Amino acid sequence: MSDPIPFDDRCYTVNEACRDHLRISRGTFYKLVQQGRLDIVKLGSRTIVTGRSIRKCRGEAA
Repeated sequence: MSDPIPFDDRCYTVNEACRDHLRISRGTFYKLVQQGRLDIVKLGSRTIVTGRSIRKCRGEAA
């Protein structure tokens, strides 16, 4: 049995990050991206955010 993937290494959709981890609107999410407080990765047309980036945005130690 393999170990679960650590939060920092997981990838989340914009909706998952907003709803489950940051509890903010999509508009606020993209404002945080523009301000450089949240890092995203584009995979084709999909926007992905890592757990590490979510922790950084929340001000938690990585």
